[in-house]
Amino acid sequence: MQYKFILIFLLLVFVFSGYVTEDIKNPIENYAKNLQEEIYIDENEIEVFDIQSTDKISVTESKVEAWIIEIKYNEGNIDNIKDSLLKNGYKLRAYKSKMMFTIGPFADISHAKEESSKLTRVLGIKNKISSFVF
Repeated sequence: MQYKFILIFLLLVFVFSGYVTEDIKNPIENYAKNLQEEIYIDENEIEVFDIQSTDKISVTESKVEAWIIEIKYNEGNIDNIKDSLLKNGYKLRAYKSKMMFTIGPFADISHAKEESSKLTRVLGIKNKISSFVF
């Protein structure tokens, strides 16, 4: 039973020995240096929330190009195409007047080409990549 107290005492000495040696090494005068120093604030950086005229703002590019995958269907294969795409995790948008499904939009053409080739290679679905600007 006594060895448990000795073990706990030695453990406490080990844990707090770093704190005690740090106190011995640093005299009290050094503690003042560790206190928070005065903070200087640049007034120009604070004024970011001021309302300014929009005349100074210049738009370099107002158009963004994106790509979609178009999959045409007919009355005979609509269910097969829709089921196979939904089972594989694609989110579809249907355009009944044009008789096509679209997948996307994709921000990168390489991503759209990769998904298009997967559809053709794995599912055997013919598709077309088209771009639009908004």
